[in-house]
Amino acid sequence: SPQDSMTRRWVAAGATMIAAASVVNAAGRPAALCDDGVGGAGKGFNGVIVGAAAAAAASAAAWLAMRPSAPVPAVDIEGWKKKWEIGQTNFHLPGVHPALIAHGARLLDDGISAPHFPKRILFPLCGKAVDMPYLAMAGHKVVGVDCVRLAVDTLVQETKGAVITRQNTIGQLQVIDIAVAAQKGAHMKFVLGDFFKLSSSVAGSFEAVFDRGSLVAIDPSLRKRYCAVLHSLLVPGSRILLVTVEHDPFGNGKLGPPFAVSENDVTRLFHQSKYDVELLAREDRMPVEEIWKKRGCTYFNEAVYLITKKS
Repeated sequence: SPQDSMTRRWVAAGATMIAAASVVNAAGRPAALCDDGVGGAGKGFNGVIVGAAAAAAASAAAWLAMRPSAPVPAVDIEGWKKKWEIGQTNFHLPGVHPALIAHGARLLDDGISAPHFPKRILFPLCGKAVDMPYLAMAGHKVVGVDCVRLAVDTLVQETKGAVITRQNTIGQLQVIDIAVAAQKGAHMKFVLGDFFKLSSSVAGSFEAVFDRGSLVAIDPSLRKRYCAVLHSLLVPGSRILLVTVEHDPFGNGKLGPPFAVSENDVTRLFHQSKYDVELLAREDRMPVEEIWKKRGCTYFNEAVYLITKKS
């Protein structure tokens, strides 16, 4: 803030004055200027400068210490809206995600009920993922979360028979009910707004999460907050099917998105005291997705994890 900037300048000015006074004294300036002849060097003109500067610097530093810490980094909502507006959404797949097809039964088997017993499934930062209506039509209770209105509108437009039946605002979030296929009674919800404001009072609790592009999309500084939100929404025994990527920096020096998430990152974020983490698959995507080589990567892997919240 402007106030913080001014205070930092006072701290710097105080330090400069102290240094300057020390230099003057060391240079052997006349005692009339550097010494009052009573208490020795530093008690006269020089001492006044040093004392005043030190007091100003100390006061300013103390004031800075009492100031609130820097704002917690937030999701770049405007940036994501811009991507949607210009059609930069090629992170979506045209069909159901291969990881869900290959490992969906593991996600839906909580060890208590049958694998395909209806579950409440969360899709964080979902976009228009076709995996949502796919699971909704299988009988599951699906809730997607995204910050871009165009995402839900596009999802409805591209899902045959889907219509918005109700919209309700809860705090800073908007909850949108969608009938996916009226003849089958399939429904899902779309929570529009900042994922980090999501709570069980808005969305309820969940038995499953499919993260096929969320953790890799957010800035790494937000990962702990992201996992804390997930943890607060999951009941014991819940499972997360997590899809991550592993790669070196892109040719332009950028790290993402998608940001690389290593196996060590996953085990740190989902600590063994609270979760069991199992690596299900790792695949080299360079031979099938030339875009990563064009972007300057020397390797690009996709990894799939099954993460179970302990009871």
